[in-house]
Amino acid sequence: MKKLLLFFLISVFFISLIGAEQLGAPLPSGKAAVVENFEEGYVWVHAGEDWDRWGGSHSTVGAELWRKWRTEGKYSLHMIYGKNIDGAQSLWYMDYPENETLDISEYDFIAVDLYNPSDLGIVLGFCMQDCNWDWVQSDTWIWFPKGEHTLCFDIRNIDAERRKTIRRLMFLMPTETTREGDLYIDNIRGYKN
Repeated sequence: MKKLLLFFLISVFFISLIGAEQLGAPLPSGKAAVVENFEEGYVWVHAGEDWDRWGGSHSTVGAELWRKWRTEGKYSLHMIYGKNIDGAQSLWYMDYPENETLDISEYDFIAVDLYNPSDLGIVLGFCMQDCNWDWVQSDTWIWFPKGEHTLCFDIRNIDAERRKTIRRLMFLMPTETTREGDLYIDNIRGYKN
């Protein structure tokens, strides 16, 4: 009986750890559609000091395709941030070609696989700009610790009409940090509610 009870308690503990890896809005049970997998050749860049004229200070250092950590395919996006102090933030983005837009109006949630190798807890938000370059973002800002996680952003606050012609996808990290670090993301996907 003691062995059975011990097995049950250990099972509950590990199940709770597995559940803790998914952060943000509850992940819908329906089928997901891939929005960006870093295999199609779209170029992701970081917002450096040149973005300061358009808003707050940005201290992002780099963005590059990477093979070190990924959840599927050959690549993930390696996002490098600098010291974020005095209100600086980090921003990574991808623009679709001039004659191309992304329609995510049918999705209510955007999920992304993420690996944080740092001991720092970090906050990340999902943002986008439509064909008029109007900025919109999810209501959800997700805090995550070191490790592998699935983040799920609720985008139902963004009008479906604005989600029909997306020109730019972005991840914004408003967290103030005292040292440089990096993140890896892969498999951005949309879910219906």
